[in-house]
Amino acid sequence: GVDGLGIGSLYVNTYYKGKIPMPHILWIISRCMHLASWLEYSKLMYGGFFTENLYIDPEGHTVSLLGGWWYSHQKDQKLTIADGRFMDVVPSRLLGAAKPIMDRYLIRRLAGELMGDPSGNALIHNKDIPRKYLIFELKLYRWKKH
Repeated sequence: GVDGLGIGSLYVNTYYKGKIPMPHILWIISRCMHLASWLEYSKLMYGGFFTENLYIDPEGHTVSLLGGWWYSHQKDQKLTIADGRFMDVVPSRLLGAAKPIMDRYLIRRLAGELMGDPSGNALIHNKDIPRKYLIFELKLYRWKKH
């Protein structure tokens, strides 16, 4: 089988030959949301959902969190460190103390990055993504209120 690959340029350019098909973006995001749910259950905010911190196995459809743990905080702990990209996507009203929902904002950004738009706007406007998936997995109705 194919060894897992990081989802940075090596992953995109080697395994998917430069462009990840939408069904694969969806399973990657789904796995990230499952990880975020587990972290929330554990009262943690990871804060590191960035391409360089994830390890993907495209054939086994698994995602692992390998790096970025220095950004993690316990729920409601004062934020002491955050990546600049974190500050770009998490609404300022949420900053101050770590909240698990912050990881969902980072996953939204990750989805946009995988589609070629790190702002995440591509995720909302991409007609190829099933709307029910967006509502259920990413809870976009909450994000529109920031």
